[in-house]
Amino acid sequence: LDSSHSYQKDILPINFFCLYIFKIITKKIKGLVNLGSGQSMTLLQIAKILINKRRNVVIKIDQSIPSNDGSYTYDIKKLYNLTKLRFSRREIINEILKVRKLIS
Repeated sequence: LDSSHSYQKDILPINFFCLYIFKIITKKIKGLVNLGSGQSMTLLQIAKILINKRRNVVIKIDQSIPSNDGSYTYDIKKLYNLTKLRFSRREIINEILKVRKLIS
C-alpha cells in the first residue's frame, strides 16, 4: 500500500453498484446523482479483512510513495430518496468477505 492507506474511501461493491444502476434505469431517473454506499473504509481496513488469519501474508506500507489522494464519503441522500436502496457497513464487509472466499 502507498501513503494513502489511511484515507477513508466510500466503498461500493460491484453488486450494489449494479443494483443502483438497475433502479436508475428502470425508474428512468435523470440528472446528476452521487453513486456510493455512504460508508467509508480505509484501504488498510479492506486489506486486513481480505487477509484475516493468513500467517504468510504481510501488509507493507511504503511511505515513500507520495499520495495526493484524500478521504471521501459520498452524500447519498438523493440516491436513497430516488432508489430506496441503502447498504450498511456490515453488508459492505460481507461483500468483501465474499471476495476473500474467492481468492482463498
